[in-house]
Amino acid sequence: MVIKKTANIVDVNIQHTFTEEDRATYLELVPDGRKRDEKGNIVAYDLTTAYPELYGEDLPDELVYLDVILINIDELEKTPYGYTQKYRAGSKNRKFDLIRRGIQRNGFKLKYPAIAVFRAPNGDLHIITGYTRREILEVQHNCTNIIASVYEGNKGYTKSEVYDAVSRCGIRFNTIHDEADPTSPDDVKREVENAIDQGWIDKDAHPDDLLEKIYARIDKVCGNGVFTTNTRSGLAHEILNHYNPDDTIKGYTGVADTLLFRQKANLIDTDKIKYIVLSSQNPNKTFMSVLDCAMTYPKHEIRFCFHNGTLSGFDTTGCWNNRTNTFRTWFLNQLAAIGNVYFEGASPIFNRVKLYGVVPGKKSMHDLDKLVHFRNDGTTYQKG
Repeated sequence: MVIKKTANIVDVNIQHTFTEEDRATYLELVPDGRKRDEKGNIVAYDLTTAYPELYGEDLPDELVYLDVILINIDELEKTPYGYTQKYRAGSKNRKFDLIRRGIQRNGFKLKYPAIAVFRAPNGDLHIITGYTRREILEVQHNCTNIIASVYEGNKGYTKSEVYDAVSRCGIRFNTIHDEADPTSPDDVKREVENAIDQGWIDKDAHPDDLLEKIYARIDKVCGNGVFTTNTRSGLAHEILNHYNPDDTIKGYTGVADTLLFRQKANLIDTDKIKYIVLSSQNPNKTFMSVLDCAMTYPKHEIRFCFHNGTLSGFDTTGCWNNRTNTFRTWFLNQLAAIGNVYFEGASPIFNRVKLYGVVPGKKSMHDLDKLVHFRNDGTTYQKG
């Protein structure tokens, strides 16, 4: 296969060494905020860059960006700085074959951020992000060097603080690289748990404080646009549960979660009773689904239960209570409104379709395997 020759692409099938010309082309395509003279020496700093997370004001204070240089592959260490395993969860990049084929067929594109490398105090060079590209270039194409953005620890910070920043960047840098395998929730979870294990986050802190710090860490490593608020919240609580098993928080995100709860809570359908468990977070859809269920099973008693999705914020007890009360009030008001508008003010009758209960969400509040029921005044209780 012949790759069309352009200055922006290096055909590593035939060219196995990156040149100073390739480096200069990269810096034209991916400006690092530095001005250089004809010899390539930096003569001015803090110019505009499209990647402030890599080269500008959004880089952690504990790190200093040095320059983009050519590094011989055999000079690179096999493991990240201060860490015995890679930042990613799993043994290999999930898009390894796709990236490999792309480089083989289309060449190595210089328009994407370079492999990031950390230079340790002893001079060792550790990859921050770019393991997949390094492996493909070395093993598949026998390349002898790489184009790399090089960083080192900033003065005034301890080794632990610098390691902390390098670990965060191992995830953060990957979220802004268009050709990289997208960061997965497991990658983020692994990094945050490593931060806790290293003592950068105090695992013995009060659960509310620990949760707040976990949230902050997730936001730091994910940046903008990676994962929804619900996904980040679910990750935070999953990590908290690991270090705080006495106050487990259970989120509900799909049918599989509700089916498992129904089994544990013994909410079993019979020839006379039909259970339905839906989300309080999409009330209009839920209301219509209850109505549809009642119409589909006209001879059954419909026992409607709802869950509160993934709890958010630092006050998860307040979140569960607020979502429960808000939805229950809304649901009853909808029924009352229908009675007023269509049935001359008739009150709803719960003989056949019943608001049966709400799914628990926090271990310190309820038994997570039992349904929470409502009293007439809206207060809740669990049987037994």
